[in-house]
Parts: sequence; structure tokens; C-alpha cells
Amino acid sequence: MFSVLIRQFHALFQLNLALEMNEVRYQQLWPVLYMVCGLIFSIIFLLGCYVLGEISYLFYLIFSFGLVGLGFVIRKRPCIKYNANNFIVGNLFGGVKYHFSYERKEDISVEADKFFYLNRQINVSRFMLRSEDWNRAIAFFSEDWELTELIE
Repeated sequence: MFSVLIRQFHALFQLNLALEMNEVRYQQLWPVLYMVCGLIFSIIFLLGCYVLGEISYLFYLIFSFGLVGLGFVIRKRPCIKYNANNFIVGNLFGGVKYHFSYERKEDISVEADKFFYLNRQINVSRFMLRSEDWNRAIAFFSEDWELTELIE
């Protein structure tokens, strides 16, 4: 009787994973750093335009606003989205870098805190990501993920 309940719970949990994507987000340091650098560069270029009387420095102002915009993009979008059937790695500018669809979750493996899809390494910059989200993704794709999810 108890094993039937566990199997039903596991099936319900798998259905929930198929509908919902888990996310690994960037650390809060990076978007703030991009926005602050963009604002500092904007002030420097505005002062340079005013002091030197050169209008050409306003062209650089566009690039500094681009840094601020990149900081907002990084803050809103996750780097990795995953569930039991999909693994998506996002680009820094918002596009999709990798998208892996699979039927068996075992196609994604974890070795030494690195993700592999069919024994090919998936390049992900770990130092830019939140450690708790990264550890949750590692636990999800490790062999004993079902036990850790049931315990919590």
C-alpha cells in the first residue's frame, strides 16, 4: 500500500516537472555591477562631452546605456532552465545557447560539478551563477535526486 502511494506521488511529481521549468539564475553581483559600471561610464562620458566640448562622446554614451540595459536583462532572465525532459542554457544577451530535449533524464549526467549531455560537456560558467540554484540543479541530475526531493 505504501509503495503504491510513493509511486503515485512520484508520477504526480514527474508530471509537475514536465509542466514547470526550474531555473538557475545569475548571482546578484553581476547585474548590479553592469548597471553601476554603465552609470559611471555615462557620467564620465557626459562630463567629457561638457568639459571638452566634443559631441562625439555622446556616441559612447549609447554603449554605457547598453551596459545598464544588459544588467537589467541579466537580472530578469535565468541562465539555465531545466526539467525532466528539457535542459536549456541561455545566452548572456537573452538568446538560447543550448537546448537539449530528451526522453530519459539519464541523458544528462553530472561529473565533478559539470553537466554532460550524452558524454559531451555543456559549457556553463558556474562562477556567475547562484550557488544554491546550481547545487539544486546538480542534485536534480545526480543519481539519487528522487530521494533528495522526497525527503525535503
